[in-house]
Amino acid sequence: PVVAVVATGAAPGDLGLLRLAAGMLERLHPSATVLRCAPWSAGGDPLFRWPLMEWLPGLDLVIGAGGYHLAHETAALGVPTFFVPQPR
Repeated sequence: PVVAVVATGAAPGDLGLLRLAAGMLERLHPSATVLRCAPWSAGGDPLFRWPLMEWLPGLDLVIGAGGYHLAHETAALGVPTFFVPQPR
């Protein structure tokens, strides 16, 4: 499976979610391809993908904070999504 872990808000808060979810996925399902997606750079990580709309159609699952755009984009494309709400 190809899974995207999406951070879309403030870099420090969402980076924690991104690292936690990506790390859990990589340990629980080692054969999964985990894409870290964010509109900002995180130390030059080559796995960061943006804009997300270009990647959504090829994903098996998206994990993200459940913001307005992510919710509507994944729903419009029918991509299964697991939302982890974050305080703003």
